[in-house]
Amino acid sequence: MSKKDKLLCGKVTNSGTTEDWAVEFQPYFTDLVLMAIIKVEKADVTEITINDENNDSAPITVDCKALDSMGFIYNLGLIFMPETAMERAKIAADMKNDAIYVIEGRYSISQKNRIINIIDPKYRSLPPSFSEEEVRKAFCVNINPLTRIN
Repeated sequence: MSKKDKLLCGKVTNSGTTEDWAVEFQPYFTDLVLMAIIKVEKADVTEITINDENNDSAPITVDCKALDSMGFIYNLGLIFMPETAMERAKIAADMKNDAIYVIEGRYSISQKNRIINIIDPKYRSLPPSFSEEEVRKAFCVNINPLTRIN
C-alpha cells in the first residue's frame, strides 16, 4: 500500500460562507498507551430508550482528574465505546462522580483544547499497594501546588 493510500482525505465546508477546502490527514496508529490514576468528575451517559436498539454503541464520555507518576494532576477525558447494552450499563454504573480507578489505554490529545483523551480505556480498582485515602489526599492537595508557594 502506498503512502497516498493511507491518507484520509475529505472536504470541509464553512456553513456561513460555503467556502470549502481539502483536508488530508496521515493516521499513524501505534500501540502506545497512557496509564494513570483517575478521579471521576462527570460522566455523560446518553439515556437509551427501550425502542432505540442502535444506541447501545453511543459513546460514554467521562471528565476526570488524573494523577501522573510524579503526583501532578491534569485534566483527562475518557471515551468509552460500549458494544452491548450490558457493557454500557456496567460502565455507566462504575463511572460515578468521585470514583477512583487505574486506567490504561490509547490516547489522543485534542488539538482544540489540549485535553488528553483515552479512547476505550481499560479500568480497574486501585491495587492493594495503593492507599485510597492517600490517593484522594493527593487529588486534593496537588490540584494546583504552585498557588500555595509563598
